[in-house]
Amino acid sequence: MPVTAVYSRSDGIVAWGACIDRRNPRVDHVEVRSTHIGLGFSPEALRVVADSLAAPSDSRENSARRAADGTR
Repeated sequence: MPVTAVYSRSDGIVAWGACIDRRNPRVDHVEVRSTHIGLGFSPEALRVVADSLAAPSDSRENSARRAADGTR
């Protein structure tokens, strides 16, 4: 099952490095600009989540990456 991990270097609560899974090649790590509390309201983060959920499971990684880059 593919996983999209949304993280922010400016989180302030969770160290961004803890969000990176270096063992599982099916994890798509997507960095957004947001605070920890702001992630639930961030248009950028919500776009990544929505695009990831809307994509077929075999293309979720690419869809989430495009959403984060704004290229859809």
